Amino acid sequence: MVKRDTARIAAAIAVAYVAFFVGGIFIHYFAGGDAYTLKYSLSLASTWLAAIVALTVAWGLWHHYRWAWWLGLLGVGYQIVGITNRMLKLSTASDLRISTVIGVGGVSLLFLAFLIVLLQSQTRRLCVK
Repeated sequence: MVKRDTARIAAAIAVAYVAFFVGGIFIHYFAGGDAYTLKYSLSLASTWLAAIVALTVAWGLWHHYRWAWWLGLLGVGYQIVGITNRMLKLSTASDLRISTVIGVGGVSLLFLAFLIVLLQSQTRRLCVK
């Protein structure tokens, strides 16, 4: 029987999150062709902070560091609260464009998967360094 390294699965989900949201920036640019949108999105400190934190967490989980487990837990909790607040502020169905549904839905699924894998007891036991 092969044991799964759930910490590495969580790390892969964190990398998928970065690919999803950075890829979304470029898809939005290519769909609209507006260079300002691309420059604006890539100039936001929050974009870079989210990418750097997620990649740092992924690296730390891959190497089984305890701080990465805690940082991942705090990060995904913060992001889930942020997405929930954003969705609650959308007042009407007309505010929900298909791109919003795909983007928020995809990211929400990644966050949920990351949280489920992260909270497994095996993941916590693996992260002991």
